[in-house]
This record gives sequence, C-alpha cells and structure tokens, in this order.
Amino acid sequence: MTIVLRWLVGNSWILYVLCAIGALIYLGRALAAQRERRLAVFSLERETAGSRLVQSLIVMVVFAALGALIYIGVTVLVPEVAPFASEPLPEPTASSGLETPTPTPTSVALVPTGGPAEGQPEAASTPDPLSSQTAEPQPTEPLGDETPTETPVEEETITETPAETATPEPTPPPDVAIGGSLNARFGDFAALVAYSLPSGQVSVSQPVSLILYWQALEGTSPTNYIVFTHLIAEDGHLVAQHDSQPANGGRPTTGWSAGEQIADLHPMTFRDAGYRGPATMRVGMYDASGARLLTDTGLSYVDLPVTVEVVP
Repeated sequence: MTIVLRWLVGNSWILYVLCAIGALIYLGRALAAQRERRLAVFSLERETAGSRLVQSLIVMVVFAALGALIYIGVTVLVPEVAPFASEPLPEPTASSGLETPTPTPTSVALVPTGGPAEGQPEAASTPDPLSSQTAEPQPTEPLGDETPTETPVEEETITETPAETATPEPTPPPDVAIGGSLNARFGDFAALVAYSLPSGQVSVSQPVSLILYWQALEGTSPTNYIVFTHLIAEDGHLVAQHDSQPANGGRPTTGWSAGEQIADLHPMTFRDAGYRGPATMRVGMYDASGARLLTDTGLSYVDLPVTVEVVP
C-alpha cells in the first residue's frame, strides 16, 4: 500500500492531466449541446439537447472536483507517507525470498506420511494405473447416457413452446365490452391513454364502434389533425377504417387544453366485407396535406394491444 501511495504522490501529474482531458471533453460536449438546443426547432429536440447539456456540465464538474480532491489528498498525505516510505527499506525482499526455500520441513513431512523410501516409488506407481483405468471407462459411460437424453428433452420443449404461445391468441369472448390502457404520445400535445370496444367480436354487417381516450399535454397543436382508425387483417391488408377529427370534428386538436381528456368515437366501416378471422387495430394522426404525425417511438401510428374476431 505504501508503494502505491508513494507512486501516486510522485506521478500525480498524470491524474491531473486525465482529469483535465475529461473536463475539456465534456466541456466541448456541453457547448455542442447548447448550440443544438439554441438551433432546435421542436420542443422535443430542445428538451433532449438540454438534458445532454446538463449531463455534460455535471460530468465536467465531477472531473474538476476529482482533480481538486487529488491535489488536496496528495498535499495532505505527503507528510504522512514520508515516514512510512523508510520502513520497507530495511526489510529487503531478498531475505524473504531466501527464507521460503530454506524451510524444507514439507519434504520431511512427506517422508513419514508416505512411509520409507521404498514406499515412495510404490505409492507413485500405484496411482498411475488406477487413475488411467478409472479415467478410461468413466468418460465413455456418461457420454453415451447423456447424449440420447438431452436431445429429446430439447425437442419436446421446442415443440411445446409454440403450442403454448398459439393458444392465448383467441380474443375475448363475444358480446363482452373490452378495453385497455396505453401511453402513446403524439407530438408534444396529445397522448392516447385508453380505448374501449363494445365487444371482442365484430360483424361486417355493422360499423365497429371504437372509442379512443386522448390526454391533452402541455404543448399546443399547430393544426387541426385528423385521426385515422384502421382494422388490419391477419395478412396485413385493410379491412375497415374511419377518419375524422376528434369527436367527429367537435373537439379539434387546436382547442385542447393541457390536462383535459377527450373521448373520441370512431365507427369504422368495412372495406372488405368478405374477410373473416382475427384483426388488429391501428391508430394515428395526419394533417390536411396527408403528412402523418410521429409518435414517441418514431412510428407514424400505434397498434392497440387488442385482437378482435371478424364474423359475418
């Protein structure tokens, strides 16, 4: 420990250089983040750049504080390390190295345990045939037993898992209202927090009444967005849809206030009345030019965590 402390005291400039380099690197990152924050157009970009700026400043301060602590520690520990530095000098390492080979009681202890000199070669010769005989039959038997038992177990587990994952796919029972919650952010002004359906089974003879529940966020909508709701078949093609402003135009996105919740009904009409089977639901927003609004995941839509059954 004394050697390490003495080396640190003598080469403390290396630690100062490392701390200075780290502080300069994160200072550069902080300046770059500040420039990105100043040039950002969207609030999400400004928030991201601001968080990077704060993180870079914190790390820069940590490096500076670490350098100061090293300086204080070295200046305080120098007088304390000096007396300890002289202690290991009178104890040469060569003496300890000479003492280890000299005590040969280990060989003396082996003589009484192994018996006389004649017993030593016999004891050395006996373990060789025993170890060779026991080592040869042991690897062949377990290898033959383990190989056939492991492969069928793996095959059975592989075949069972898809069967188990395929069974929970059936949707909720028909004629039972279903719904769920989620948290999908659209821009900085809207979040889709819940949905509800009158039944887990939908008929092509009538519209699918999907109710969306929006939560208004702190931001403001720059334009009146249109909400689209799609019913997607298992092969990915569009089965039914409905597009309109929230609440059929009664609650345009430009009039939302932060904190309020908007119930948005969308009666989806069928485009493919001949489809039968499971289907999922997709929700998104677009403006008058057709450009879709991105979610917080980077996609232009969100898939609801529900599967319905399309029947005649």
